[in-house]
Amino acid sequence: MNSSYKSYDEEDEDGKAQRTTHQWPSEEASMDLVRDCRICAFLLRKKRFGQWAKQLTVIKETKLLVRNVYVNSKVNTSW
Repeated sequence: MNSSYKSYDEEDEDGKAQRTTHQWPSEEASMDLVRDCRICAFLLRKKRFGQWAKQLTVIKETKLLVRNVYVNSKVNTSW
């Protein structure tokens, strides 16, 4: 599975917009969990005591698979 999106910054004074293309996944493509999946996303969930958990969510065949990837209490998110 491979997807991409483009990020456009605000135009600078010359009127030229900077373009950046991001490819996903990179390192994640080698994971067995991600191979041959239909939908794959990272979700941030707020846990108790201000901790945030980053979860890898995958729909593979007819199964929903969720794996905790990263937990950090110091992540500052304004959303």
